[in-house]
This record gives sequence, C-alpha cells and structure tokens, in this order.
Amino acid sequence: MNFFKTLQKTSFFIALLLPFLSNAQSNYKPGYIVNAKGDTIMGAIDYREWLSNPNTITFKTSDGSQSKKFTPAEIALFSIDGLETYQSYSGPISLDPPVTDHRDSAFINNTVFLKVLQKGSRLSLFSYVDNIKMRLFLEENSQPGIREMVHKVYYKMENNGGQFARQVEVNDNAYLKQLTALAVKYNVYDDALQSDMARTGYYEEDVLKIVSKINGLSYADYKEKETSKGKLNLFAGVGLNATATKPFGAYKKA
Repeated sequence: MNFFKTLQKTSFFIALLLPFLSNAQSNYKPGYIVNAKGDTIMGAIDYREWLSNPNTITFKTSDGSQSKKFTPAEIALFSIDGLETYQSYSGPISLDPPVTDHRDSAFINNTVFLKVLQKGSRLSLFSYVDNIKMRLFLEENSQPGIREMVHKVYYKMENNGGQFARQVEVNDNAYLKQLTALAVKYNVYDDALQSDMARTGYYEEDVLKIVSKINGLSYADYKEKETSKGKLNLFAGVGLNATATKPFGAYKKA
C-alpha cells in the first residue's frame, strides 16, 4: 500500500512539473518573420543561441497562438529583437573543408538561413556556419545577388628547380581581391585601408571592419552595428595577394 501511495505522490509532482519543464526547454524572444509574400509578422522566436546556422526556427504570433516551425524555403527573413537576424538564401555553398590536400571546388546548391552581420548603404555581409566550416557571403546593394566570398587553403607539391619536390601551403584569398575592387570602386581605398587589409583574415570580425569602412561607417558606428564576434575559422589567409604559397611542415626549413 505504501508503494502505491508513493507512486501516486511521485506521479502528482511530475504532472505539476511538466509545464515548467516544457517552458524551460524553450526560450522565446520578441521578434518577427517576413514571409514569402513580404509581409512582416510580429511575434516571438525560440532563440537557441545557435553555434551554427539553424535549419528551422519555431515562431509564434503575438496573440500566443500555437507555435509553428519555418524553414528558409518558407520565409524570407527572421529577426530576434536586439540579438540576431537571419535571411534566406538559395544558391551555391562550398563544401571543401578548411584545409585540403588539393584545390577542392566542390559545392552544393541549397536553401539556408544566412546570419546578417551588416546591412550597409553599399554592401551587406552575411555568414554561414555548419559542421564543415564558416563561410562569408557578400552582396553589393546596387547589384542584388548574394555570393560566397572565396577563401581556400590547400597543399600542393612544388618542384624546386628540378632538384627535389616540396609540399607548399596555398592560400587562395580571392575575398581580399573582391574587397579591394569594391573599395576602389567606392573611392575609399587609401593607405590606411590597405594597411588594414594586410591584416584581414577570413574571420567575421576582420571582414566586417573592412565592409564597414566601405559602407562609410565610423569606428563608433561599426561598434554599434557589430552583431557577431569570435574568430570561427582558424585557417585564415593574411595579405593582399589573391594566392599565396608557403612551405609546409618539414619543408619550411628547406
């Protein structure tokens, strides 16, 4: 008899706790979505402090009606007030890992949520992180169309004057060439910006600083608009050359 009483009490307390446990599993924050028709719908979004870009989000309208999941194919944009904004993108996404033993141009066409790092008067910058790597995407507002900023690190064998072959690391920094061309186009390319670019790696924060300057933002404006920190890609190329090579491993001393 005591066993059944204990079981009844346990079941009663579990029933009481279930609503609280359910609420603890969600983290709704005020925000909005923009649907495929361009309509803005206010409500709340279950914020998960994503380490990688979400594949779906859970949204409920302001009236507290039942929540609903959305994919990037179903909505154009979602924003969590004061925290993060993501925009839907359909197009090619590179698949090569951060470092390879050859130049890998593999990609997939997909529809995903891109994190909005900055929407400026001239350029918009986005990022996409999955289990492969971090990628940066750029859009020139006068020529709509989001494109991935190319950065590849790979190794190749190089013949040293016919005497012996050595393995070298190649940094394909095409994103620097792209940023330089845009800075020249908007007449902001000067000695200071050139110096900054020489220290710009393929990191969110580094590229965001350059994009901010091309957008004509002051340092104070940049800090105010900055929405993402943390150097996620450990394999950044440095320097203005579109492609740079250097010895790797045991070949460095040689």
